[in-house]
Amino acid sequence: MLTKESQTMCAVAFIRGYLLGEERSKKLIEKYKRQGEKITEQINNANGGMFTRNIATRNYYFKNKIHKNKDKFDQLLVLGIGLDTKADVMEELEGKQVFGLDISADNISNIYEEADMTTKSIILNCDLTNLKKENVLKKLKDVGFSLEKKTYIIWEGGTYYIENSKVKDIISFWCESINVVGISLDFLNEDVFYNKSHPNRLVIEKVLEILKNSKEPWVGFFTPAKLKDYFSSLGFKEIEVVMHGDIESKLYDNPKVIEDLLFFITVF
Repeated sequence: MLTKESQTMCAVAFIRGYLLGEERSKKLIEKYKRQGEKITEQINNANGGMFTRNIATRNYYFKNKIHKNKDKFDQLLVLGIGLDTKADVMEELEGKQVFGLDISADNISNIYEEADMTTKSIILNCDLTNLKKENVLKKLKDVGFSLEKKTYIIWEGGTYYIENSKVKDIISFWCESINVVGISLDFLNEDVFYNKSHPNRLVIEKVLEILKNSKEPWVGFFTPAKLKDYFSSLGFKEIEVVMHGDIESKLYDNPKVIEDLLFFITVF
């Protein structure tokens, strides 16, 4: 029986496997293909196909960033790892340890076991909103994570569900506790969600209503300018901001996601 959280993970894996053609993701959730397909269709029907496009776009973005920056880091830390397969499919990560944190680590382990598969990622159970109480640094060290090695952090699709201040607390915690050389993340654009006169306002309100009714509301909204200042205050010198539409338009001739609804940031 899939939990609500693992149903969402399976939907993302369904898109990667059955719609984007990644064989490992396909095999991983083969047993739950129907559930993953159903959830994907439900969300896509509600938002005009934006769900699939967002997964495809961010999948491309984060893989591309790992590829471009592969020589800058020694180990990878994936926040909210879910059923992410990068550690197992990307040549750029061969020889590097990959660690993942997720509040649904037990569900993830069960899905791998049912698929008779393993992953190179070392996945630990962790509530990202309560890192100090979780004693996460000790847990990571116990499984081989180094506090001194050059660490690249990716956080894909996770900031949406956490309040602005808590997201910054999480990022600051890692920058203060380990040797973070770079971070890649995606964010909801506050300038769009709070803009009552936005051309796509009706669509935005519909999406927010759907999420609220599903009890998984989006609560983390950010402005690119303020995040640039924030990351600069942490000591990062290279700060790249790009809108979702700029990436999606590289992959598709007919973008479906509102072009400035979300944005990506990579810092080094």
